[in-house]
Amino acid sequence: YGTALFRQDKLKPALEQLNRSIELNDDYMPAFAQRSLVQEKLDNLDAAYSDLKIACEREPQFAKAFIKLGNR
Repeated sequence: YGTALFRQDKLKPALEQLNRSIELNDDYMPAFAQRSLVQEKLDNLDAAYSDLKIACEREPQFAKAFIKLGNR
């Protein structure tokens, strides 16, 4: 649901949904990667970087996060 809100450019509600998703399951790395995109659009660059770093550390084979982290 957070991704759908992000695509509609509803950034604050997207962030809230992704925060809830992560609270419910903090092992779901795509939620961290998606939240990093929202944080980046909100110009919260430190938070965006932190989410990508968490995804990379917890799931090293999660290539999407590594690619995004490498572009920072």
